[in-house]
Amino acid sequence: MKHAPLSLAAFTLFPLAAAADVTPQDVWANMTTAMNAMGAEVTADVAEDGATMTVSDMVARFTFPNDTGSFEMHMGDMVLTGRDDGTVLIELPASQDMTFGGELTGEGGFSATMRMDTPNYLTTATGEPGDVTYHYELETYDATFTGLELTGDAAEEMGTPEITGTMRFEGMKGFYRIWGEDVVRMSMRGTMETGAFDMGFSFTSPDGDTVTQTNTATMGAMESSAEVAIPQGTSVMALGQALRDGLMVSYEYRLEGQESRQEQTMNGEPMGSQSAVYGMTDGSLGFSADGLNLTGRVEGYEMEMFQPMIVPMPLQFAIAAADGSMSMPVLSSEEAVDSHIRLNFEGLTIGDSLWGMFDPAGQLPRDPAQLVVDMTAKVKLLFDMVDYEQLVALEDSDEVPAEVSEVGISEIRVNAVGADLMATGGFTLDNSDLETFGGFPATDGAATVTLKGFDALLDTLIGMGLVPEDQAGMARMMLGGFAQKDDEGTYSSEIVIDGETGQISANGQRIR
Repeated sequence: MKHAPLSLAAFTLFPLAAAADVTPQDVWANMTTAMNAMGAEVTADVAEDGATMTVSDMVARFTFPNDTGSFEMHMGDMVLTGRDDGTVLIELPASQDMTFGGELTGEGGFSATMRMDTPNYLTTATGEPGDVTYHYELETYDATFTGLELTGDAAEEMGTPEITGTMRFEGMKGFYRIWGEDVVRMSMRGTMETGAFDMGFSFTSPDGDTVTQTNTATMGAMESSAEVAIPQGTSVMALGQALRDGLMVSYEYRLEGQESRQEQTMNGEPMGSQSAVYGMTDGSLGFSADGLNLTGRVEGYEMEMFQPMIVPMPLQFAIAAADGSMSMPVLSSEEAVDSHIRLNFEGLTIGDSLWGMFDPAGQLPRDPAQLVVDMTAKVKLLFDMVDYEQLVALEDSDEVPAEVSEVGISEIRVNAVGADLMATGGFTLDNSDLETFGGFPATDGAATVTLKGFDALLDTLIGMGLVPEDQAGMARMMLGGFAQKDDEGTYSSEIVIDGETGQISANGQRIR
């Protein structure tokens, strides 16, 4: 994935060049239009005094369909001031509380309070009525959690929990634009210099055990961009229709690095801890009627995990680089849709403490490992997997949710402890024939599998006492029945499946 540089000069100058006049009333209408499109009912006390509009006690309420629950946010106050140049200055109090909570009918709910500190906050709105761009700049943004209350089932299980925590972001700049009527659109670009959070949570179980968890993290510079389209009347419980009406989300980010740590205790005794450090990270998300698309990459990932109740020593893992991508349909269709998944882990290593548990003498090769899974498929969904009512109906039925008509193995590879396994191939599936393979779609195609270094690895495992000699001999015999071995000790096999006859063969030898 390629990332265009997020130039703050470009953020600022382009929208201003196209600016016309807006008033505080235009800006407030633009804000509420966006929230209404997301299904929120917005209320507030609005007072006007000349060119100044004061909006107090802003509340956004979301009601779930069929009276299944609700969620609301109390967002505090703001002041909008019209200026002589046709722009509007938006100001927030230097410090104010925001509360949010939700409830599921018959289950219970929660409410939480967060204090926001935004000194020197500055946002300028430009544009024209119905099309407003907001340029923002914050030296610091601090959020502090000050309370949490539970009701219903959650309160019975967790009693009165306590939550503490702070989040701090520095050097935030960027803009977001909101426009459109039937389909409300938003475009966002932004950067952040640094970020950090420190969260703590504790509760007492019905058995009297007190469990605590702390989470801390620091983040490097980050840049992100997003494009969103929301049809009016969108319901989170029926996203299938919303997608067909134009719902779309596209998001990209790039983060210079992060360090994090998590610790858990029970009655004051350590239950476990986990820490991680990683370098440059980037990713993207796309969600529309065309499907769900995800990409991601991370460099220099290192993790240490300690679970004293399971293993009495810390375990370390590291990955030089990892990347992945996935694309899949989310809506039902008449035709099969291309899908894809790829996972690639390069330079995978484990720490000496874990090696020492099963190979203290260092007999196994400890070179960095690689794992690759790269596969394609053609999938026809028979239901909308983003529609709540269809998901509930599917759970209570025996219907098949999807049909897969093709599977391609671009690459499957495992290279570790001196052995190298590789597989490629492709298959077609006939979903109208469920008899040839006993309930599974009739499959036709072939795959090639090669295995290097197997004999040497097996000999080492025998010498370590991990594999008995008789079991090793059986493994060699079984592998010899499916694969051919060349002069260099590489095993290879071509697995062929005949969907018409139901036969399966390996290197021309029938095995079914």
